[in-house]
Amino acid sequence: MKLRTLIALAGLLVCLGMSAQEFKIGDAKYRSLGDGNAELVDYKKAKGEVTLPSTVTDPKSGTSYSLTSIAREAFKKSGATKIVLPESLDYDGIGTAAFKDSKDLTEVVLPESVTVLPNEAFMGCKSLITVNDENIEIIGADVYRNCNLTQWSIPSSVKIIGNGAFEYNPELKIVEVQPNDQILEFGYDVFYGCPIEALVLGRSVHAEKGGIGQNRPFNNNPALRQIIIGPKVDYLSPDFFEGCTNLQVVKLSNPEISAPMAKALGQLGGNAMVYIGDEAIDVPKAIEYNLKSALFKRYAAKYIGATANRDEHGDLYNPWFNYLAGVMRSDYGGYTQLSEQDIKDHLDLFYQMLYEITDNIFAEWTLPFVENESLSINGVANNLIGAIIMENGGSRLSGIRGWADMDLLRKDVAAGDSSRLHDYEVLLGLAELNLKADPKNNVYACALQLAGLCGTGQWEKAAAYYPKAHRLITDNGKYGVPAEVTYMRDVINEHGFKAKDPVYAKAGAKGRKGAKSGGGNSDQKSELLEYFFEKGYQKYKEHRDMRRFKRWLRKTGRI
Repeated sequence: MKLRTLIALAGLLVCLGMSAQEFKIGDAKYRSLGDGNAELVDYKKAKGEVTLPSTVTDPKSGTSYSLTSIAREAFKKSGATKIVLPESLDYDGIGTAAFKDSKDLTEVVLPESVTVLPNEAFMGCKSLITVNDENIEIIGADVYRNCNLTQWSIPSSVKIIGNGAFEYNPELKIVEVQPNDQILEFGYDVFYGCPIEALVLGRSVHAEKGGIGQNRPFNNNPALRQIIIGPKVDYLSPDFFEGCTNLQVVKLSNPEISAPMAKALGQLGGNAMVYIGDEAIDVPKAIEYNLKSALFKRYAAKYIGATANRDEHGDLYNPWFNYLAGVMRSDYGGYTQLSEQDIKDHLDLFYQMLYEITDNIFAEWTLPFVENESLSINGVANNLIGAIIMENGGSRLSGIRGWADMDLLRKDVAAGDSSRLHDYEVLLGLAELNLKADPKNNVYACALQLAGLCGTGQWEKAAAYYPKAHRLITDNGKYGVPAEVTYMRDVINEHGFKAKDPVYAKAGAKGRKGAKSGGGNSDQKSELLEYFFEKGYQKYKEHRDMRRFKRWLRKTGRI
């Protein structure tokens, strides 16, 4: 009997202890969580505007607690119209369905400390208009389901939106997804049953498949009329536009369309118009162009990467040499060659590639140069001239001779274009670097330096340098003067500086006519590029033969 009494008393004490952990302040019931923290357990009788305090005090014990959480369904079906939550709440301090079916609730003020909206948090809140969710990172499943939202903005802070988060909002017409570089993860059926008419999309979206009819966030929506896609968007699910049969306008902020974007745009119906800015574009052509652009960038990245790694410099020799020679092959040493049409279609990207390559050369390449680096530098410079020629409607493969024939020096100097001045500064830097490496034999770099001096308006220096260039290029009168050199001499003279032709002994001409300054024929051996290739290829063969000989010595054990 005594044992039963003791057990009963112990049970009573436990019950008293449990009830002592809960206390009420007005119509709000709280529970002590230990460690000086408390949770709001029940405030279903709340009415009008409610502001929860950061600290609550048990009126009986006088003990104060920090309010860190709100329990599951704490405000369910309450009569509150506005609720202000305290900064003391934990990041996940709001319980599941905390405000569910509070039909009079119009506004909730969240603290910065809260970053998670739990499942069903505002489900069925038919009057809800405003939630300051700028710091929210996760929107759980069914959070805004069965509300009467008319428009909504998803803040850039959000990383994940759960299944059916906005499902069945029959008045939801406008949705904005604010910009962010990170992809926004959607569950399935996020906007199912929402007649969205306009979407402003500021970031890339990835969505799970599943749910009702395999619905994605915005597809299979016959109400959708207009989508504005921001500059940070480069990925959309392939079926993003699928089933949007009445979509009329898609506005793109970024003219470059990634492959995933292209797949999504490919689902557009025949009535949809796509705009970049105010200009309507042909979607199939735009997709084709941007897919080619992506491929071009991958090829360019390999060249750029090689110039940043000295061990790979030599690998650039073959593709650049063949650019110069006009031999277009599909591949050399793993470096895919870019056709002239590819470059013409992506000239801005080609310029950018050349600029990044030259930045690497100036920053990373040091003297003395290793095998073929000098030829690679001349190749980069010649491609820069080729880009200038192509920009003016000519052929890149015509080289510096084509540049002279098109009279581009006079045109560029007269235009005073600052971007073109930069091109000639780059050209001059490359030429000077090569001449430091091989001042006596680098014929082509000598001509490039003269072009760079002229293009940057350094006429006095160009006039002083001209006789030296003339001697090196003609091998002291042994070969005729290329037309491009004579062209630069004439332009220098037009600017009031005297570029004088050196006088050579007749015996130095070795039976060749044209040892004096003059035009020269592109078919003659004296044409500058052919002369450069001849000397360059001889040098290359010497290096190649030496490498083979050294390999043979190692293989046979002689070294």
